[in-house]
Amino acid sequence: MLIATLLPAPAPAAAELTMTVAPEYAGGRNGAEGRTNALSIPVGASLGLDRFTLSARIPWLAVSGPGGYVPRIGTLGSSGTDGGARSGLGDLRLTGAYTLLERETPDGPAFLEIGLQTRLPTATDARLGATQWEHMLLLDAGMALPGGVSIDATIGRRFVPFPRRGWGERDYWTGYGTISLDLPEGWRLGLAASGQDRLPDVATPVIEVGAFMEREIAPDVTLGLIGWQGLTRESAAFSLGLRLSYRFRRRHGSVEE
Repeated sequence: MLIATLLPAPAPAAAELTMTVAPEYAGGRNGAEGRTNALSIPVGASLGLDRFTLSARIPWLAVSGPGGYVPRIGTLGSSGTDGGARSGLGDLRLTGAYTLLERETPDGPAFLEIGLQTRLPTATDARLGATQWEHMLLLDAGMALPGGVSIDATIGRRFVPFPRRGWGERDYWTGYGTISLDLPEGWRLGLAASGQDRLPDVATPVIEVGAFMEREIAPDVTLGLIGWQGLTRESAAFSLGLRLSYRFRRRHGSVEE
């Protein structure tokens, strides 16, 4: 229905550079015997020009415990049953996106984007990364509704062209969605949901629900707070994160979470 109601329209020619930092703490068993605690501090940059968007993101991680999955980061290398602490840089993610459709409606923008994300095995410790190249096809759609309400949804399909034998690796679907409400004084409140149908080596889903609030604290500077609650065995029990972003030019649409 969204595709049928949108018509191609000229994209703005002005470039936009967005810088973000989004520290997040997550704790829980993550499907393992012992508890895993993880602090991630992803730093990202995104450049938009016309219909194209290029972005890069790399996290610093501090993880303790046996769990091999960190929310918003993904599956990490095995740390063994005894757990143990490790810290360092994680994998670099590069994303290229193209805006297929966009239109200004009476309530605000509506858009549809397609993207390809590549996860490079750049972690300084094998237990902090995927240890192999991963790719994900992404489709992102969003639109503004009456009353200051906005919705956004992203669906992705992860694939590994040449997986190593004996690892039991399986591709999976992933999804992320938000509904938000703009309020006076630059405030925005919203609900979010995130999940994937399985982990690479475990055939059980990961599902989380969350709530967030953010505010424009200065021109083009936004500070936000988000909390997540895990609903499945493989999910972290809970997580809490901040997000600080600065936009040199404003532009809607991004397949980045």
